[in-house]
Amino acid sequence: MDKKKTFFFRRTFFIMILICIVVFLWLTLFMGHKTQESISEISRIYMEEMNIQLRQKFSSLISLRLQQVDGIIMRTPPMEQYTEAMTEELQISAEVRNFSNLGFLDAEGNYEQVYGRDLTLTGNEHAKETLERSESLVLRGTDEAGERVLVLGRAAQYPM
Repeated sequence: MDKKKTFFFRRTFFIMILICIVVFLWLTLFMGHKTQESISEISRIYMEEMNIQLRQKFSSLISLRLQQVDGIIMRTPPMEQYTEAMTEELQISAEVRNFSNLGFLDAEGNYEQVYGRDLTLTGNEHAKETLERSESLVLRGTDEAGERVLVLGRAAQYPM
């Protein structure tokens, strides 16, 4: 009888160890899966909030810069033809506001540089339609050094 009890206890002990191993393995896999789901959800929420904040900061920055452009327009009203003194005044206005470039973009999309490096604009062929819709313009450009720049503009009409 002693051998039967010993065999029974060994077999029971082995089965219990096997059950524990299976349970712990299942718990490890289950918790790993749940952890991965949690990390994914937290990452998604974080990225959505960062996206919202970046859009708000970008909009604020664009708004601030457009207000600075408005300040230049109010300080130096549009004219049919600019004199040397007016061009210098525009250059000073751009320099004071830390603009890298300043220029004129007419309704046909032609760009005339006043201050800074020469620019090549992208998408300026639709400038007239854009300015008619919103009175502000945001374009991409490339300067002569090959750096990408963001070009902001406001509609300004010279008095007739």
